[in-house]
Order: sequence, then structure tokens, then C-alpha cells
Amino acid sequence: VTCKSSLELRNSCDALYKNYYYLIKVLNLTVCEGFLDQILGLTAN
Repeated sequence: VTCKSSLELRNSCDALYKNYYYLIKVLNLTVCEGFLDQILGLTAN
């Protein structure tokens, strides 16, 4: 699994990053590739 830095996630997925930044920050989650997609069910691998 390729983990992305906050900046990389922001660049690739700015809207989701902004919408879920607070949640991610508060929970101190490691945001890995596909993490938000898996939680939100937006995409299927």
C-alpha cells in the first residue's frame, strides 16, 4: 500500500481532502492510497 502525504492527497483529491481534513486530523489517521474511497464507497477496485 502506497501511503500519501497530506500534500499529495490534497493535490490529487483536493475536494475530499478539504471535506474530510478535520476528521482525518482529529482521528490522527494515516491516509493511504484508496483510504477515503474505501470508507466513502466512492470507487470499486
